[in-house]
Amino acid sequence: MILGTGVLSDRMIRVLVADGHIRNAKDANVSPASLDLSISREIYRITSSALPIKGQSIRDLMKILGVVPMHPGEIFEPGTMYLARANESFALPDDIYGYCNPKSSVGRDGLLVRVITDGVDGFDSIPTGVSELTGKPRNPWFLISPTVMPIRMFPGETLAQVRFFTWDTRLDQQEMERLYRKQPLFFDESGKPIPWESVTCSKDGALAVTLDLRPGKVIGWRCKESRQVVDYSTTQKTEEYFDPVIADKNSGVLLKKGGFYILGTEQNILVPPEFACEVKAVTKRYAHADIHAAGFAEGGWGKRKDGRGLGRRITLEVWPHEDWYIQSGQLIGELSYECMIEPPLVHYDEKETSHYRHQKGALPSKRFV
Repeated sequence: MILGTGVLSDRMIRVLVADGHIRNAKDANVSPASLDLSISREIYRITSSALPIKGQSIRDLMKILGVVPMHPGEIFEPGTMYLARANESFALPDDIYGYCNPKSSVGRDGLLVRVITDGVDGFDSIPTGVSELTGKPRNPWFLISPTVMPIRMFPGETLAQVRFFTWDTRLDQQEMERLYRKQPLFFDESGKPIPWESVTCSKDGALAVTLDLRPGKVIGWRCKESRQVVDYSTTQKTEEYFDPVIADKNSGVLLKKGGFYILGTEQNILVPPEFACEVKAVTKRYAHADIHAAGFAEGGWGKRKDGRGLGRRITLEVWPHEDWYIQSGQLIGELSYECMIEPPLVHYDEKETSHYRHQKGALPSKRFV
């Protein structure tokens, strides 16, 4: 039994696995506040993206869309949609539900991933209980859309992560201010805490972030239009796929329409181990782009082993709809902090397999060196 309200920890996720509420999950795929979902051998090329309606199975939806089976190792091409079954399945207790985010490592490759489930007419949700259609554990599927680079991947690759909740415990504005004054969450380049009075916090408690636009510095990467395949079974050279992005003397940068950019926050961000953090794009009122394909930071992000936290930049993926000159201080995203039921046994920066715990700026995914 899981007691408490909020986000489940790594220990609690392992309890769900041991009790049979989560099946076919690998222990190595458990993170401080989430479980990685992996792709199975069942993969199809489809005609378009789609959602099931209530009472409709993914199999029935496939009959309408038309599907072409793929073999492991075939290339996922930009401009084409794919549907792939996950290895994991879920029969969650009545008081626990799941919400999915793409992994940062696929977002940085320009790969858009959404999760769909039998009879659920919305993306990225895993409801409580078993499937109402089959009476069996819910088996999620991935909708996969490469946007800029062809990608070769194999069964077992992890594409999304699911977080488990007993209740929505996102901090409101007053709660966020109390937390921030007790434990600063934003730090500048020198490691100095940014005071609360210099932080923008919305009425619903989300903290605004801006882009790192230090003049004359490499502040990110723009994907080349080379069409070279990114092979997930090996590593690629960054310079063969990306060009550096350098901010101009006015602390600004021109993002070109149709490009794909990997950029970073101006703020060094701390996520205390007893919290998880959702990263969201600002509304269209503030941006001429789609921003941030991943959307989640684990507890302990930017917190050193000695217990001190100086934060670390969060990487954002940006697809401009128009040529867009963005300046220093312009809003680009928001962070919502949510309470965990208990701190994780191992937080993000302590976990040896955390790929970005030493990241100091905006970088391509772990597949690039």
